Amino acid sequence: MGEFAGFGGNFEEPPLLLDPRPQNDRHRFWALTGAGTWRIDADVYGWTCRPDGDGTDMTVRAPKKRGLGALLMGGDDGMPALAPDGTLRFGGEQVCLAAMGGATSFAACADAVAWTVEDSHRIRLLVPRGEPV
Repeated sequence: MGEFAGFGGNFEEPPLLLDPRPQNDRHRFWALTGAGTWRIDADVYGWTCRPDGDGTDMTVRAPKKRGLGALLMGGDDGMPALAPDGTLRFGGEQVCLAAMGGATSFAACADAVAWTVEDSHRIRLLVPRGEPV
């Protein structure tokens, strides 16, 4: 989803995904660029991207290493977490997705994850095999 503005897209610079809690939805994401906040709606029929001021109070969810306390205690805050190597932890499960390695931001819900990388104006989306988009 998305593209560089010079090629018919909306983004002048690579976007960062915002964390819309509690509004996480596999068909709706918010992104931040130098031009402001954008709402992206996507489904099997296509996607739209338009300016949206509702995302101004949202924060970027960036990949991070697990803290020492979480490693020792074996716990976390229950929220989705993405490590720099592409390891996604969510809902008590963990999977390493090489394609997500080096992500600059991500948004996850129960049945989808989206992420961005620093050298692209696109937002990538992954859903479980067999799930409709």
